[in-house]
Amino acid sequence: MKGFKYLFVAVNLFFITGCNNDGITDSSLDSFRKNSGAAFSNDGSKIAYSHTFKETPQGKGAKIISEIFTVNANGGNTKKITISNVHSFKPIFSSNGAYIFYQFEKDDNIEIFRMNADGSNQKRLTNNNSSDIIYGVSNDDSKILFYSTRDNSNGELYIMDYEGNNLIRLTNNEVFEETAEFSPDNSKIVFSSGTKIYIMDIYGNTIQDLMQVNEYGYYPKYSPDSSKIVYVDFNQNWDIYIMDINGKNKTKLTNNNNTDFSPMFSPDGRKILFKSERDANVELYIMNTDGSEQKRLTYNEGYDEFPVFSPDGSKIAYHSERNSNWDIYIMNVDGNNKINLTGNNY
Repeated sequence: MKGFKYLFVAVNLFFITGCNNDGITDSSLDSFRKNSGAAFSNDGSKIAYSHTFKETPQGKGAKIISEIFTVNANGGNTKKITISNVHSFKPIFSSNGAYIFYQFEKDDNIEIFRMNADGSNQKRLTNNNSSDIIYGVSNDDSKILFYSTRDNSNGELYIMDYEGNNLIRLTNNEVFEETAEFSPDNSKIVFSSGTKIYIMDIYGNTIQDLMQVNEYGYYPKYSPDSSKIVYVDFNQNWDIYIMDINGKNKTKLTNNNNTDFSPMFSPDGRKILFKSERDANVELYIMNTDGSEQKRLTYNEGYDEFPVFSPDGSKIAYHSERNSNWDIYIMNVDGNNKINLTGNNY
């Protein structure tokens, strides 16, 4: 299992850093677009994303310049809302839509910033010599959940308030916490650490291992009513499972000879969106929560990844790599009416 653990670490770091370490040169960016990290506003009217202007190869001396943009969810009205001249990426709207949180990377150090939804009043929330990676914000607009290497080379989970104050360290172990998120009712945090999935209250107390001795789990996501968790596990292949929040009633939902991963519930809790390589390419799929009626949503030769539901569940925004361009697309939840939202920008 160890090798597969590090595969998932790599996948999550790929997302965390805005898909930024592929060794793309400045000159090659002149010929294609690179947009990633879509996030819906609370009312579903806008999408924030990161656009890369310049990138030098990975490793020591690498340099990335990217900015946060917003675009209407139906297309048009594209606006650049940061002028950082560094790597600004991974935008997340607050639940009330007033703020956008994002990552700011300079000199190989990643910090968390907050700004108003229009880009004004940009404020640095973390400030130390280690990287701080935002994982999510609570639905009551009171807390930020993030991962930091400040006290441990492997990194731990922390929470703080929207002003960057009242910092609390939640975990204390020697294993990397790959993913974590608040429950929709704001009472719990689920996270994956090593090969296991854990649940705890929002202050790091009463940590419970949800997996039995010979069970493994990665990339957990809550259902909208906070009663279920969908996740992935490896048993000959990566497949998607569902369980109660106490770890009981584990059920395998997918079963094929290729990788199914990154599952998430629809806002109404009736569907699960996921990525799969079952058709020889990374595409987006959707199914019922019992695993029935699995349907392919995207069809192209490039990767379709990092999807997010609109708040009302009617749309899906996602990152697509096709024709050598990385763009943000939007489509209906049934896969119809695909629109490239960033194809005419830069």
